[in-house]
Amino acid sequence: MQGMSRVYILLLLISLGCKPLSEVKYDADDYMHWFANSSLVKQKQTKYTNLEARLLPVEILAIRELGSDKLGAAGLDSVIKSYQDALYFELKISSTTNINLLKSETSNYEEYKERIHFLNFEAGDVFSLKVGDDSKDNLLYHFEGFSELSNTLNFLVAFEKPENLSSNDKITLSFEDPYWHSGINNFSFEIDEYINHPKLIIN
Repeated sequence: MQGMSRVYILLLLISLGCKPLSEVKYDADDYMHWFANSSLVKQKQTKYTNLEARLLPVEILAIRELGSDKLGAAGLDSVIKSYQDALYFELKISSTTNINLLKSETSNYEEYKERIHFLNFEAGDVFSLKVGDDSKDNLLYHFEGFSELSNTLNFLVAFEKPENLSSNDKITLSFEDPYWHSGINNFSFEIDEYINHPKLIIN
C-alpha cells in the first residue's frame, strides 16, 4: 500500500512538472490523497500506542463537512471562510496491543465513567501549540470518539491563528498523554506546505 502511494505521488509530480504547489489544482478525491501523503501528517510510535497528528488545511475540513459529492462553489467558499481564523489539528491514537484504550487500567465502572467524562469535557488541556516561541490559545476541543473495531481514539483541536503566518514559521503541537504512558509528544510542522497548499476545484 505504501509503495502504491509513492507511485501515485511520483506520477503526480511528473504530471505537474515544476509547477509550484500553490498553483496545483485537485478535485476532492485527489486533494484527500495529496493530504494523506503530505508533510502535514506526522506519525509517532510509542510502547503502547501509535499516534498520528494532522495539521488540517481548511479545504480538508470543507470536504468533510460538505461531502465530496455535494461540493458547490458558493457552499465551499462559505465553509472555508468559517474555518480561516484558526489552526485545526486532528490526533488519532491507536493501540499497539490488544488492550482497549478506553478501558485500560480502569478497575471499575466509576473510573471508566470518569475517563469518559474527562475525554469529552476536560482533555483540551492536554493539547498545546507553539508557533515559533509563541504559545497560542486553545479555541476548540472535541473528542470525536472511540472505534472499538480499530481500537482508536480521535480528537480535533483548534488554536488561535497568527495574523501574519509566515512560511518560515515552525508549528509544534504538543500532546501530554493522560493515560497511555507515552509522556509528552511533540509534533513539528513546517508551515510552508500548509500556506502554499494546492487549490481545491469543483467539478
